[in-house]
Amino acid sequence: MNEVMEWMNNKLNRQSRQSPTLNPIVKTKQIEAKMKELTSLCNPTISKPKPKVEPPKRSKKLLSRMDQWTDKEIAPARRLPSRVQTQL
Repeated sequence: MNEVMEWMNNKLNRQSRQSPTLNPIVKTKQIEAKMKELTSLCNPTISKPKPKVEPPKRSKKLLSRMDQWTDKEIAPARRLPSRVQTQL
């Protein structure tokens, strides 16, 4: 891809220095050929589907611990510290 960009920049720079009355440095057929080349290189990568990422599996030990928790054990952790409650 960098080669194509370098080629195009080189041709456009040369064209800008040339008189408008002279034949062009680069022709549309050449640009179309480079576009086709670039498309054939990039399409396989672009059209390839992203790999599916599976979420990490929870261990049985962790799941059993989660089942043992009760709302009474979790509720104190959710409360704001008394210092913060008095400021509200």
